[in-house]
Amino acid sequence: MNIINRMKYKNFVHDYSSEADSALEIIGKMTCPECKALSLREITLGPGKKIKSHMHPHHEEVYFLLFGLATMMVGEESVEIRRNDAILIPAGTAHSIENTGNNESIILEIGPSCQWAESTTSA
Repeated sequence: MNIINRMKYKNFVHDYSSEADSALEIIGKMTCPECKALSLREITLGPGKKIKSHMHPHHEEVYFLLFGLATMMVGEESVEIRRNDAILIPAGTAHSIENTGNNESIILEIGPSCQWAESTTSA
């Protein structure tokens, strides 16, 4: 059994999330080499910051808002999300998220391991 403590790893920022204050891969190829199918990332967005529209042609993702207030765009649909809301993003669907609150928004991003960089495209 592999227990991973998120405090041991440095933040990194994805190319598509250039406005993110931080992004931390908790489980994935950077922290758990034996992880073959999934990754879990924590993304922090300051007020007014966003992850720009992008898509993953071959895999779905889930965004789970741990803290804050945000507007999530999935395809043509825009919805306000709050703490403890989860959004499924189907494969091949453009999506973005913007912090619309006055405090940081913290998002858990769940998706496939090792494939995000190779299969992320601008939307």
